[in-house]
Amino acid sequence: MAVVIYVIDTSSLIELKPYPKEFFPTLWSNLGSLIKDKRLISTEMVFKELDKYAKKDEITIWAQANKNIFKAINADQLKKVKKIIGDYRDWVDPDGERNAADPFVIALAMTKDTRPTLDTVGSIRIVVSEEKFKENKVNIPSVCQGYKIECISLFEMFRREGWKF
Repeated sequence: MAVVIYVIDTSSLIELKPYPKEFFPTLWSNLGSLIKDKRLISTEMVFKELDKYAKKDEITIWAQANKNIFKAINADQLKKVKKIIGDYRDWVDPDGERNAADPFVIALAMTKDTRPTLDTVGSIRIVVSEEKFKENKVNIPSVCQGYKIECISLFEMFRREGWKF
């Protein structure tokens, strides 16, 4: 049985803002369990987006406390990012910051985890993003579809994990 690893986008982390820990402790405890099990990850580019654009709020404080989920970019991911940008030229502004983290999220999802355990053989990586698929629009769901990577919303992740609040 393969382990599911969620690669979370900035939009999904921002979606957590209306759910403070004091009122939704189970939600944050469940996220903590995913982190402990190394099943919730992101890229350092998402951390940089949060740090740059989000207010210093509960999400940025949480991200700082869980900085280990934000993976450094390695050579394999960089190679995949270059391919993504080549395949979807108009998606990312190379001179600006529009969608800067998005190809890195997808590249991280494309990077397979080969750490077998007693009951698993590798892992499946699923992108978690609040962007919605739109015909003729290049965004995370459409690029994921192009590379045959599953892309789900934050609430779909909750559903799949069986979380109830």
